[in-house]
Amino acid sequence: LENNEAMEQVEVQLITRLTEVGTLDIQCQALNSDQRWKVEFELRKQLQQQHTHTTQALPKHFEQAIQALEDVYGSSDKKADPKAVKQLRQTLEKLLGPRDQWDTPLARALFDALWERRKRRRRSQAHERVWFNLAGDCLRPGFGFPADDWRVENAWSLYPQGLQFDKENQLWAEWWTFWRRAAGGLNETAQKKIYKDIAKFINPAALRNLKLKTEVKNKSYEDMVRLAGSLESLPKATKIELGGWLCKRLEKSSETQTSWWALGRVGSRELFHGGAQNVLDAADVQPWIKVIAKQDWKKNPNAAFAAVMIGRVTNDRSRDLTETDRSAICDQLTQSKSPELWKKLVMEYIELDDKESKRVFGEALPAGLTLLEK
Repeated sequence: LENNEAMEQVEVQLITRLTEVGTLDIQCQALNSDQRWKVEFELRKQLQQQHTHTTQALPKHFEQAIQALEDVYGSSDKKADPKAVKQLRQTLEKLLGPRDQWDTPLARALFDALWERRKRRRRSQAHERVWFNLAGDCLRPGFGFPADDWRVENAWSLYPQGLQFDKENQLWAEWWTFWRRAAGGLNETAQKKIYKDIAKFINPAALRNLKLKTEVKNKSYEDMVRLAGSLESLPKATKIELGGWLCKRLEKSSETQTSWWALGRVGSRELFHGGAQNVLDAADVQPWIKVIAKQDWKKNPNAAFAAVMIGRVTNDRSRDLTETDRSAICDQLTQSKSPELWKKLVMEYIELDDKESKRVFGEALPAGLTLLEK
């Protein structure tokens, strides 16, 4: 260790202590004196260096885009144009190109800029709605780029705060969509917390509860279902519960078609961000396959695609359905004149194209980020 005053070397030993909040306190104790130095890691500087490095590849109008964010979410709103927030997304696309073409470095740089201005997201309903829409879009899928774990950890601090303007359905839609887009970076504890909060609305018992029925109309039920289907790190028992609830709700024609997609995601053989240990056993999804098979897949392609997700081949016998089950799915796909790719996914191991990846995972990956098959 170098003593900053005398620039001499001092021999030390490391002393560590687990603090009350679960962090690790590290100090250096000089061997020949009572002097101690606290060891700190300057992560913000490292992140700043990473950000500086990536700015080399950012579009030439990037600084103008940051100014557009500042005009809406800056420290002073006295001179702000009230129309600026509603036009912010269009303004950014004019400067940076269509959002579906923003590459990962650009998306993360924009998220970092939005994060710096997060405290001003509550100026109005429009401010809060647009902030979560843009921030979620720029953070998806919550992993795959340097410092994403740091970003998602910080983003999670917003969850207990909830929404400021919680009476608007569209704001709830953006709220749930934000967490669905970031779900890949959330740990099991966070995902279990989200599930606990939305489970009461998905539970079929909610259909008999007038208070919950009224509340769910305001909280964008369909987006809650999409989020639930994306929580891949939930315990298997919880996933089995969720799948059972979705099957029960899908008995009614009034249930959103999104529930078929969510059922397929929960029972999928190939996960997006979860590991093989998070995949349900083939026996666990057998009852769901029977429910799906009762549908007319020609009239209900969403049910057919749910079967494809559950029956997709992974070349891992511990995850794959039996050949008999997969053949039955394939036969029904043939009878319903479903796309050839769907049948191939059930009978042989192939990678998804961009179109089908978007359909499976509910969102296109940002340009430059590739999903690697496990």
